[in-house]
Amino acid sequence: MKPGSYKARAFALAVSCLLFAPAVAQAAGTRAHGLILPGGVQEVGENRYRASESYEDTLKFFDKTYKGIPRKAIVNQPGIRAMHFEAVDPKSGYEGFNVYEKDNEVRIFVIAKEEPATPASTKKGGKKGNK
Repeated sequence: MKPGSYKARAFALAVSCLLFAPAVAQAAGTRAHGLILPGGVQEVGENRYRASESYEDTLKFFDKTYKGIPRKAIVNQPGIRAMHFEAVDPKSGYEGFNVYEKDNEVRIFVIAKEEPATPASTKKGGKKGNK
């Protein structure tokens, strides 16, 4: 073995990990606030994703992944369809999510739970000023 050849192998391994890691992550399923998203989604904004599948296939994915999840249509206008799903697990990091389609593009919007406000700190042992 030539001196320094292990560096070339380590470099090649690092480069291959960087190239293939995104594909492995997509195959494993992307999560947003604990919500499992369909494979092939692309993040397009904060809590917003573009689905690679059709509207119907995206709805089927969520119906299959979260059996019995409550949902309701929120928009049904020419050229726009949208469905709202409620979170079934109260411990999840999301309140619900919307799947919508406009101009043949399917998007997913995850409604994150707001973090509870921390109570104002109170001073203990302090004296109140008397006037």
